[in-house]
Amino acid sequence: MKWELNLDVCALLILLVLTFYTVRRRDLPLRRTRIFHALEACCWLVALTDILASVMCSFPHFFPVWSLYGINILYYLLKVSSPVLLFYYCLLLRSRYSFLRRFEKAAIAIPAGFMWILIALSPVFKFVFFIGPDGSFHYGYGRHLIFVVILYYLLASTVCVFRRWNELGSEVRFVILFNTSVVIIGNVLQTFFMPHTQTVSLCSTLGILALFLVYQNPDYYRDHATGLFDVDGLFALKREDLRYKRYRLMQVMIIDNYQDLRPIYGDAHMDELLHQVGRVIRQYDTEGFCFYLKSGRFLTLHSTEEQRTAIREHLLDRFSRPFFIGQEEFYLSPGFFYGGGERSHTSGEEELEILLELATEELRQMGPWKILPISEELMKRTHFQSRVGVALERALQDDNLLVFYQPIYATKKGRAVSAEALVRIMDPELGMIYPGDFIEISEKNGSIIRLGQIVFEKTCEFIERIDMDALGLEYIEINLSPVQCMRDQLAEELQQVMYRHHIDAKRINLEITESSHSNNLVIKKNIMELSNYGLEFSLDDYGTGYSNLINVLSLPLKIVKVDKSIVWAYFKDNNPTLLHVLELFKDSNLEIVCEGVEDLEMARILKNLGVDYEQGYYFSKPVPEDEFLAYLGNQRTIET
Repeated sequence: MKWELNLDVCALLILLVLTFYTVRRRDLPLRRTRIFHALEACCWLVALTDILASVMCSFPHFFPVWSLYGINILYYLLKVSSPVLLFYYCLLLRSRYSFLRRFEKAAIAIPAGFMWILIALSPVFKFVFFIGPDGSFHYGYGRHLIFVVILYYLLASTVCVFRRWNELGSEVRFVILFNTSVVIIGNVLQTFFMPHTQTVSLCSTLGILALFLVYQNPDYYRDHATGLFDVDGLFALKREDLRYKRYRLMQVMIIDNYQDLRPIYGDAHMDELLHQVGRVIRQYDTEGFCFYLKSGRFLTLHSTEEQRTAIREHLLDRFSRPFFIGQEEFYLSPGFFYGGGERSHTSGEEELEILLELATEELRQMGPWKILPISEELMKRTHFQSRVGVALERALQDDNLLVFYQPIYATKKGRAVSAEALVRIMDPELGMIYPGDFIEISEKNGSIIRLGQIVFEKTCEFIERIDMDALGLEYIEINLSPVQCMRDQLAEELQQVMYRHHIDAKRINLEITESSHSNNLVIKKNIMELSNYGLEFSLDDYGTGYSNLINVLSLPLKIVKVDKSIVWAYFKDNNPTLLHVLELFKDSNLEIVCEGVEDLEMARILKNLGVDYEQGYYFSKPVPEDEFLAYLGNQRTIET
């Protein structure tokens, strides 16, 4: 009996190129990466044993019977093992922190284990194959059961993809489905149509090649500017470390004033400098794993404190000397913070991201060449912000958001004529959470859109329930975040909510910050469209953003709210900025609100300076709806 081996030879050539490229590039030590390498090795062995078994069975008189049985048993064991490894690989895709469940382990082990036993007992039962007295090879009556078992694992792999469909990217979904499909085709052809042509090896190799090119390439988690691993690779490794309770030591190097250096040096030169820094880190850190986190931040993971300290000393020494691009010298100033290990590890990638942001901010405030250990206080802040993020998601899901109202006092009318709507979270675990603790988090994770929609909806419901005229209220102020302002659908969404609750546009004043309208055509388009609809705008926290007067005066604003920092600076340090701001906006015919009014003396002086509106704890802190309505009936005024 003769076998056609051309396809096996093609498979080996492809595997040779694939293996050559794989061993040249260091990869992250992820469990699925090790399974992929096992799958790659299995393809090698299937092709090699297939060739060897075919040659030996073609010339049986040269080989003893036990060797013919041995090589064929090995071939079939490997042939069954390949789809088992693929199934295991698919189970690990985007897996969470827990180990595989019992039924998943059983689904992996039982069918293959049963088939391996039958294959190994072929010399006894002749179930899969047997060798005749003359040394000739014959298929057994259970040969097709191998195809059934292989098909089971390939279909199970497909089910894994569909179960994680929304978690996986479109390319990953495609390549896994391609892999399983092409291997099924190869097994169908070899089992039923071309038993002497080894299509399985080539089809399995093509599937592995596709998986490597799309998802398992060592460059998949690589930052191309520096040659280091990227932040997605860090989070993938973090998930794996948490699953198996590995606590690595971490060290982050930050290039000081990175954002300022890029426009000074230029993008091309800065990218080249990053590449040189990445090369230096790889040169010194040959045992750990190195990542580039963007914004001039480099992270390394280590197994020992000695290794971490040595790397830091090497880098400090290198950065004391200039980097070169051509003949031009460039000086970069680093700073370091370090932590990790079992004592100060984070509980997930979200918490790790928070820790990196907080530590980066603290280190950059300290200046260059500083070395900052991650303190217990920093870890507490990280844990708290992480819990706040969870509480925010829970509040959005369970409707635990409350809208409080802080009165705005009109100096000329001697009473509160409006109020600012301010959101709070009432969490069952953390209690009352204030905007300063969760607004920035919501802007980073994208939930600020939903948050803003809920606050606007609840405020409109409040306006619809009460008699504004009887209470002496002219309008309610609602904050719009910069992220909300950048949505093309913003104007239409707000108009629909107001129409649904029968709200007159004059009853709402939208507050925007200076940074939210800076040089963005979408934002300016939304503002003009809402202004044409009848809504009025206030500029919130003037003096904390860009303070670009041209931008301010180009918008259809009615009111400018002067930030409390400017107000307090005037009263505490006699800083004249407040006087200049008041004069500036009076000349521009804008009404002025001063925030942060804390006592009667401040209220009197601001009134005498010509301030139109005042807001602060002297009048009232932000309070719930019922307390706000009670306040309107018993207002605190400015005594003359």
